[in-house]
Amino acid sequence: MFREGDKVSYPHHGAAIVVERAERMVFGERRAYLKLRTRHGDLTLMVPVDRTGQIGLRPVATKRQIEEVLHLLQTAEGSMPTLWHLRHRENLAKVASGDILRVAEVVRDLDGMSRRTGLSDGERRMLFKARQLLISELAVAWDCTDEYAEATLDEVLEPVGVENSGRHGEAYPSTAHSSNSSSSSGDSPVSTTTVWSSNEHHLLSVLSDRSRGQSAGSVYHPFSSSSKSCW
Repeated sequence: MFREGDKVSYPHHGAAIVVERAERMVFGERRAYLKLRTRHGDLTLMVPVDRTGQIGLRPVATKRQIEEVLHLLQTAEGSMPTLWHLRHRENLAKVASGDILRVAEVVRDLDGMSRRTGLSDGERRMLFKARQLLISELAVAWDCTDEYAEATLDEVLEPVGVENSGRHGEAYPSTAHSSNSSSSSGDSPVSTTTVWSSNEHHLLSVLSDRSRGQSAGSVYHPFSSSSKSCW
């Protein structure tokens, strides 16, 4: 049972917080609702308490689940249908599921495709949406800014030993700023140097570790025991 102050994830909207539990009269029947405030877009959602399971509302990812996400993002791409409409339908179902691992699969697979061959407009929007959902949950789970979560995601996705590889000439707007400015749709992803400036010692150690190469089974994690909250 969700309570006021709980951090949750809502399919299609990403991370949110339960602002309050309230009752409303609907068609002459009193029903209990959860009032949610989303992290992106500053939306307010009213979710019937008795439909949270059906809708897919769940607690925000745990540290163990985040570890699984980071590991998945560094694995080889999964197989995807060759036909665009089948691939789009499959990825849409993953994003709509609200399952953080399935959303991470979409980010990993479309990011890899964008580096090799580029993406259609539809798949570029799909990647942007999946990144937005993933970043919002990472930021809540880590209690950090969206900029920090996005820079970390980009670092995890970047092939080891490749600098400024780009995505086959493509660019999509910075997810961290998308909800704050309508003009951000043409911006480049957040600069790692800018975002990490307050955590410079940690960034340098991360880049140093990756430049030396990691074992096949290792998982890059943005926080060490000495890391501090980004807030």
